[in-house]
Amino acid sequence: FRLGDRLPDNFRQFRPYWRDGAGIRELNRLEEQAWSACRTHEKLLWQRHAEGRVRECHGDLHLGNIALIEGRAIPFDALEFNPALRWIDVLNEMAFLVMDCRSRGQQPASFAALNAYLELSGDYAGLALLDFFCSYRAMVRAKVSLLAVLPPVTSGSEAHRAYLRYSACLLYTSDAADGRSSVGLGGRRIIKKKNHTQKKKKKVIQENDTTRHTYTRQHTDQDTR
Repeated sequence: FRLGDRLPDNFRQFRPYWRDGAGIRELNRLEEQAWSACRTHEKLLWQRHAEGRVRECHGDLHLGNIALIEGRAIPFDALEFNPALRWIDVLNEMAFLVMDCRSRGQQPASFAALNAYLELSGDYAGLALLDFFCSYRAMVRAKVSLLAVLPPVTSGSEAHRAYLRYSACLLYTSDAADGRSSVGLGGRRIIKKKNHTQKKKKKVIQENDTTRHTYTRQHTDQDTR
């Protein structure tokens, strides 16, 4: 389940497709950011493994492997040939779908899928890893789009357009790893914790000549999606 074991292959397979200096520099920058993010999240990744968050999943849950049948989304074509690619963090699985929806301009669908997962699983703490997993999955899909043709990639080709669509979802430099209460996703804010009933109490003491009155103001945070 260690993504660090797969990062080298991703970037090694990318390199033959770029011959210009700008493309190579961009790839070097992305690889450096990927390794930095992997080191940043390593402790949390192992913690989630210990908590049972690494399970046998579909492994390839993008939109091309989901069929809409009688109003229900049915995944198919799981990665049965390689157990190592199926046994992953459950949020890694969900991030693939979220990223693919976003790459195709279907942000509402990505929010709906992510919110449904969070409400069912309660895995709000895992959102610290969302951008990391989305970036990893975007890198995989960008690589697959290039492997469909012989190197080097031709600017403006179908493979190049697919690569650009997925590379736009690389979010290694976002704020998801910090301690804020939410993370950014496509211009929207996703709440890391349920704040539906979180209340802050502020006591205001007012005194007059004869009586002390204590007022309690309750501020209920609104859930932002």
